Amino acid sequence: MRHIIYNLFAVALLLALPIAIHAQTTKNDTTTILKWAKKMSPDSVAIEDILDAAENGNVDAQYELGFLYNIGSRVPQDFNQCAYWFEKAAKQGDAMSQFFYGVCFFNGQGVPQSFEKAVYWTRKSAEQGYPTAQLVLGYNYLDGNGVERDKEQAAYWFKQAADQGNEQAKAALEKLEKK
Repeated sequence: MRHIIYNLFAVALLLALPIAIHAQTTKNDTTTILKWAKKMSPDSVAIEDILDAAENGNVDAQYELGFLYNIGSRVPQDFNQCAYWFEKAAKQGDAMSQFFYGVCFFNGQGVPQSFEKAVYWTRKSAEQGYPTAQLVLGYNYLDGNGVERDKEQAAYWFKQAADQGNEQAKAALEKLEKK
């Protein structure tokens, strides 16, 4: 079953949901320009501007760099840099970055593999309502990856994701309830 969870994580990383701009205001001109340009076309922002914004603490830029380094788009693929930037944004409370930082731990990409740390970061994301993290956390509880097996917790997290319209979570919950 671990390979199924791995595949879920890998698919999530590769498909990686659209890059979102979080509502965040700042007086930093680079950040303002970055937000405006990303609304127009994410590729229109120079990587140097994204890096500058990320180094100045912009969570959106940190997430984007993690994403870009993960897939090797506009920068060479580098899982160490991927994990580094996801960690920066995750520690600022960004739910998607928390999830993807957990994925880094699950896969051992850019960080030593640790199912416990993967679950820790996935839970932080799930608790903020990120449905993909809720689904994966449900599977972690169902299979005992990084946590003790607990069907009640699995059902709880599947339901949280299903209530947000996640079809995979709905199917997992139905299957679990039939057992």
